[in-house]
Amino acid sequence: MHAILAIALKDARVLARDRAALFFTICFPVLFAAVFGLVYSGMGGQRADVGIVAVDNAGTPESIALIRRLDDSEVLAVDAAVSLEVARDLVRRGRRSAYVVVPEGYGDMSGVLLTGRSPEIELGIDPSRTHERAMIEGLLSQAAFEQLGASMRDPDRMRALVGAARQRLRADEGFSPMDRLGAEAMLTRLEELAGTIEQLESDGDNADPAPSPGATANPNAPSEPSPNTPAVSESVPDPAPAFSPVSIAVTEIVGDEASDWHASAFSVTFAQGVVWGLIGCAATFSMSIVTERAGGTLIRLRAAPLAPLHVLAGKGVACVATTMLVCALLIVLGKAAFGLRVQQPLMLAAALLCAAIAFVGIMMVLAVVGKTPRAAGPIGYAVLLTMAIMGGGMMPHFMMPAWMQRLGMVSPVKWTVVAVENAVFRGASWGEQAVSLAVLVGIGVVGTFVGSCVFSRIRD
Repeated sequence: MHAILAIALKDARVLARDRAALFFTICFPVLFAAVFGLVYSGMGGQRADVGIVAVDNAGTPESIALIRRLDDSEVLAVDAAVSLEVARDLVRRGRRSAYVVVPEGYGDMSGVLLTGRSPEIELGIDPSRTHERAMIEGLLSQAAFEQLGASMRDPDRMRALVGAARQRLRADEGFSPMDRLGAEAMLTRLEELAGTIEQLESDGDNADPAPSPGATANPNAPSEPSPNTPAVSESVPDPAPAFSPVSIAVTEIVGDEASDWHASAFSVTFAQGVVWGLIGCAATFSMSIVTERAGGTLIRLRAAPLAPLHVLAGKGVACVATTMLVCALLIVLGKAAFGLRVQQPLMLAAALLCAAIAFVGIMMVLAVVGKTPRAAGPIGYAVLLTMAIMGGGMMPHFMMPAWMQRLGMVSPVKWTVVAVENAVFRGASWGEQAVSLAVLVGIGVVGTFVGSCVFSRIRD
């Protein structure tokens, strides 16, 4: 037992002497957990709103109020678009999560009352923003129901609605006599309801009237069957679909609008697969220099007739070749098993090459930061995981605080995802792609330069 405790104490003292290893082994996991806690508890600062654009083709008070209700929500930031083409382009390029098109005639509830057909709102969504899609649909329906509820509580608006519906009923010859009778009865009841609401408001009494003694709760409710009554099997009709003041038509916005091309699930998540392949290669090759340094191999390499640049260049070429091999395997697997479809293969190849260069630069810096494998391993994975979080590789961007989203712009993960998505399903032009490629190459060049300067000073 004494020997076991002595060995344990020795390992603890070795860890304590390596300050970098001690920090990233004990302190960094606590900081990591704190960041996640702040994000998911909403305490990490003001959360950035989900950006959408609205195209109002109706121009009615109701359509303006609908867009205002969306903008007043806690999670949406709504901008007006001058045309549908502008809105589509903003979503296609990833500048906005979605667009909403309010159709002409929105706000005329008379047609909805008579036909039951709700106005159709078009929702164009970025295929990579599936987390936001359900939320935006829910907020659209909620805003429409709130508008309908406000109309039903206003006697004057309700009477105006009934009047417009009656005029439409008289002018439309497509209704059968039975339909006309049913519609007239419904409109009469709505008029009576408007009068009741007006009376309650004037009396200041919003409570439901109490039923008179002896009155049944529901005279149309079926009575309990007698024990001697034989059971009768009746077919239960299918329930009527739930009424909604609007219907939402969802369209995925991809680059190829001229055909029925759509982004498969693997096409959308392919960029994240590439990111984790790059992270794995960068972590592995950064550890190789540290391991060679600790094992004495680096001393022998430095004694050979090789410049420090030759050693780093060899590591960089091997890292680029390995990352491109991983990406090629991902493409083969995606096409063979998961229906991966790539709109612009040449642009994808350029994006993968530039991303590999960027992560080689990161690898060069990580390789010279830690002096021992015990320190280099935690440092490398801590830095790479932080880049993955900030760049949107581990959680949706809209869940992050605004400051974290802005900070993520310096992460190569962010620009790798943008570059790969541009080539796979966004249909970006080379001019649009140039910014992402330039940033990735710049990260690689700066990282390689810093790593080379530090590596040239290593003497042990």
